[in-house]
Amino acid sequence: MKIGEQIKKIRKEKQLSQKEVSKRANISQNFLSEIENGKSCGISTIESICSALGITLSFLFKEEYEDMNYSITTDISSELQEIGIEYIALAKEFKDKNIPPEVVKKILDAFSSYDK
Repeated sequence: MKIGEQIKKIRKEKQLSQKEVSKRANISQNFLSEIENGKSCGISTIESICSALGITLSFLFKEEYEDMNYSITTDISSELQEIGIEYIALAKEFKDKNIPPEVVKKILDAFSSYDK
């Protein structure tokens, strides 16, 4: 499930309208609707929406990973699975763009060495 779909699901579970959430997040209702329907946005906007929903970013992504659990094992090559769960969403995005697993691993290794 994509982030926008996840936001919509949580909003509906909490019985909140787009108007309520958009007002709390300080974004337009139209923009929230676009996000829920797949438009990309910045992380600060997602953080604002999470705050408006009363959830954390980690909860939002945890829910996404749980929904992706089946597709992780069936949609991603074994080379990408070896990289680790914390990189699965990024790896899936690279895979969808037909970037070879060995290139993805080099990119992720570069990011990992940056943190050290």
